Amino acid sequence: MRTWLATFSFLLMAQSSGCRASAPTSKPESSRQSAAADTSHANLATAERWLAALRDHRGPELLRLTSLPFEVDGISVGNGVGRKQCLKHGEEDSALWLRLIAQDRPSLVSVLECITLDPAINGYLPTYPSGKWPLTLPNGKGRVGALRCVRPEEVDKRLGRYHEKIKGLSGECELVELHLDDNNGLSSFALMQIKQTTGTLQVSSFLVDQAFEH
Repeated sequence: MRTWLATFSFLLMAQSSGCRASAPTSKPESSRQSAAADTSHANLATAERWLAALRDHRGPELLRLTSLPFEVDGISVGNGVGRKQCLKHGEEDSALWLRLIAQDRPSLVSVLECITLDPAINGYLPTYPSGKWPLTLPNGKGRVGALRCVRPEEVDKRLGRYHEKIKGLSGECELVELHLDDNNGLSSFALMQIKQTTGTLQVSSFLVDQAFEH
């Protein structure tokens, strides 16, 4: 077994002969897997915190966890004053779903409030403890949910209309897919893009699809 002294002598000999000791050119597979697992865990935790702040109407925390610009697409806020206020920040499609964009902090406050006006989201987010969101919908009654990391080609077909927006994303767990079900016919999917800005993980978009399935 080579001692540290023998290794040191070998390096000196290599340098004196004009040779340079070889160094690893890439990280071991185990290191890459560990880094990917750490990234997935951190991004899922960010998505959980963002959803919890949205559910509990914790405005300051929600703002800290949301990046600018921020986009939300596919929400429904009914009619009336609330809808008119929301449309100041975007538009509606032919099915009356809203697409809103916030470019600064005041508009971000308004757009996040618009999400809470969607009856299929506000009040439908389950109260799982931190780190306890399942990867797939659990069996049971009442309102349930699931969170998982996905690549663009792995998203649920219900979210297919967002393909053009996400097709270029390739980062580890850059997309988190949310699935909500109330076990009474209402099923919602959403994609959350997670970005690192100024050293902080934040949500940069919330792309939604909702449907009554039976």
